[in-house]
Amino acid sequence: MSKKKGLSLEEKRTRMMEIFFDSKDVFQLKDIEKIAPKSKGIAPMTVKDVLQSLVDDNMVDCERVGTSNYYWAFPSKALHARNHKLEELQKQISEAKQRKASLEKAVEKAKVGRQDTKERSSLLKELQALREERTQLQAELEKYRECDPEVVEEMRAVLFQRSLPRGVRHRGDTKKTPVQLADIKNVHLFSTETATLMETVAESTSGHQCCTAVGICQ
Repeated sequence: MSKKKGLSLEEKRTRMMEIFFDSKDVFQLKDIEKIAPKSKGIAPMTVKDVLQSLVDDNMVDCERVGTSNYYWAFPSKALHARNHKLEELQKQISEAKQRKASLEKAVEKAKVGRQDTKERSSLLKELQALREERTQLQAELEKYRECDPEVVEEMRAVLFQRSLPRGVRHRGDTKKTPVQLADIKNVHLFSTETATLMETVAESTSGHQCCTAVGICQ
């Protein structure tokens, strides 16, 4: 024979409420722990949790008197609780219907002027093409950014500052301190590697290798 299926939480709650409704009496926890397993088949270890869940949902009243808690519930309270819950649900349904109607109106309003016509499709394709062209031009421009005279001058100043000891570095904006390659070579603390890099930068800019290609340098 198969084992008897245990009660679900909702079944336990319903049966425990029957204890209060049938007796119309006030109980302590120890009383419920004796009655529930015998008369309603609720497992003793779950009685306290089931009772507390009913209290949390305002289906059972609880009041502490001295050192003991007393529990009670009457059919009139349960009916009132159900009616209150029903009113809340009806209110939520009404609000949901209003939101739905409002959204439907907004959708219809948004559709105005957006009918799928040949002219609109053509304009959308043209817009997409222009966006793609702009992206390509921006990428192309970024490739030649290093040829910008202002960027090159900034690179020179930054490399020069990094080559100096910390005690003699300028704390201001490096753009405000023009640096000539001849001056850099005269600094005895300037590293050979940095000087070589600066010469490479100077040659690339003076030769107009990449600037001339895009018409940036004069």
